[in-house]
Amino acid sequence: MPFQCDGQITSQSGGMTLSFCCLAPILKLHLSHITDCGPKKFVQTSTQTFTKLRIGRLFSSLTRRATVRGKNTKMKGIVFNLLEEVVRHEYGEDTWDDLLDAAGLDGAYSSLGSYGDEDLMKLVCAASIALQQPPNAIVRWFGCKALPLMAQAYPHFFTAHHNTRSFVLALNTIIHPEVRKLYPGADVPVFDFDTTSEEVLIVGYHSPRKMCAFAHGLIEGAATHFGEEVLFEQSLCMHQGDAQCRFHVRFRKLGV
Repeated sequence: MPFQCDGQITSQSGGMTLSFCCLAPILKLHLSHITDCGPKKFVQTSTQTFTKLRIGRLFSSLTRRATVRGKNTKMKGIVFNLLEEVVRHEYGEDTWDDLLDAAGLDGAYSSLGSYGDEDLMKLVCAASIALQQPPNAIVRWFGCKALPLMAQAYPHFFTAHHNTRSFVLALNTIIHPEVRKLYPGADVPVFDFDTTSEEVLIVGYHSPRKMCAFAHGLIEGAATHFGEEVLFEQSLCMHQGDAQCRFHVRFRKLGV
């Protein structure tokens, strides 16, 4: 089934096709259309006047859909550090500052600090409007591009694994506990797995943040790290009212 969050996405690593709803181009940024984890295709967006009202409206829409009742959730600063590094690396030093200005944020994030989820949402909204891409496409791209940085910073998370399936299956029991040691108070998602089939790994995702797109991107990035291609089918999504998101994932070694 197509990816069901904020657009129709059918993906295969290295050969992904995207069909997005369009958002008004209102910010002059030299960014690329986000299509996959591969080479960039730079496109200059329109030079129409940027208005924070547009970001405010999109932000309000997203927060209404992703409200966590009774819980004021915060995100560790390392996530913002990763996003900054990805943006600066992919699009240049000035682009991160442009996004911060557009989102009305100062960008002072320490890796161990805790910051409101709304800061990340505002940055995603700013990039979404600039790129005319749905927010979940931005989040998915971020996950994909952040994975190599994680592998570089925390190689011990990866060295025990020889393929993506093994790595993904270790998220709950090995990797996330280690993340909590490094970043006390980190609020990580919960996964469940159906390993009945050797060909298809069924991955359940649950988090009050509903950032299944980030998990999707991380798995794509992990597949690239392990020299594999990955095919996703998503049968459930919290954005569609389901209790959890569910991926059906196939991995294949490149060149085989």
